[in-house]
Amino acid sequence: MPILAEQERLVAQEKNLINDATQYGDNTNGSWVTVHDWGNITLGSAGILLIKFNSFLDVSAYYSAIRIKVGSNYVVTSYVNTSTQTTFGTAVWLAAGTYDIKAEGYLNGSDSNYYVYISGFQCGFCAFNDQQGASVQTYSSGIALTVANRNTPVGALQQATYFVQVYAVTSSAGTLLENIGQNLTNGVSIYVDGTQVNWSEIMGEVGQGGISGKMALPFSVGSSHTVTITKRNGSTVVTISVIACPWILPYSFGTPVKINFSQGSTLYCMLEPWYENPSTKFVGVGAVHGISFGNTDDFYSSGTGSDLVNWSYMMDIVDISNNNLMAYGLGACIGVIAVDAR
Repeated sequence: MPILAEQERLVAQEKNLINDATQYGDNTNGSWVTVHDWGNITLGSAGILLIKFNSFLDVSAYYSAIRIKVGSNYVVTSYVNTSTQTTFGTAVWLAAGTYDIKAEGYLNGSDSNYYVYISGFQCGFCAFNDQQGASVQTYSSGIALTVANRNTPVGALQQATYFVQVYAVTSSAGTLLENIGQNLTNGVSIYVDGTQVNWSEIMGEVGQGGISGKMALPFSVGSSHTVTITKRNGSTVVTISVIACPWILPYSFGTPVKINFSQGSTLYCMLEPWYENPSTKFVGVGAVHGISFGNTDDFYSSGTGSDLVNWSYMMDIVDISNNNLMAYGLGACIGVIAVDAR
């Protein structure tokens, strides 16, 4: 039989809308200022906007933040206290339309010679098979999304990653994102189907600023899952975007498909950078064992690393019906799956 393949990342639809290597900086101390405004981008259809940038200072020990505004909404922030470039990014769902893209900076330091910088800014349009989304909005009530089940060349869809990006701010006060068991001042918590879950990433600002966070966890396809935000302070404003897709890698182990093909076939999977290029992205066949000695022993074959990870495994002696295709890697995605069926 020929190889049966499916490209899940629809690269022919992608557009690199802004790609600016220029370094921009500001040395205003103690207040938010516009570091750079790139002007408008236009999306012809609803979909995913990817954002990536570097942020750094002249010297370590001071601290600062860069936050990105898309249209009328702040979507992500970065806390920086080092002169070493650090890369930040996110993905948000946007409705079709025109949006101004702006970077704002905050510097906390005593010397006007020191600057906060942003460089290497990119944003672009991205699309996948099986994607669902709720556009960036000021949170007011639960957001429910359903990813439909279907068959792929390697088996039926099993789980989709629900990728949530929030930005939260409380006027004249600090804001914190709460994990399970915490009770924090001006705390913001996230729930899925009524059960609290932990944030996958938390990134604070400085002084009296806001905070941003991500949740990227797997949930079953074929049924609706509702994302809910709770706030300890009613005046806290939360901006939220929700994306649901099997091909976005979660923060922890997920099973995008239940593999189902003839024994002795070779399974293929390509991992790709998405808004980041994490070296920790992982795909493998197996499962976390009752007593785990780590990925090397829990999985009969696996692939990991930066950049494109091309992984394949001939499933000859390992029972297909008794194993899972599992993956994780916040900031990355699955681009292609395939099987050489025998």
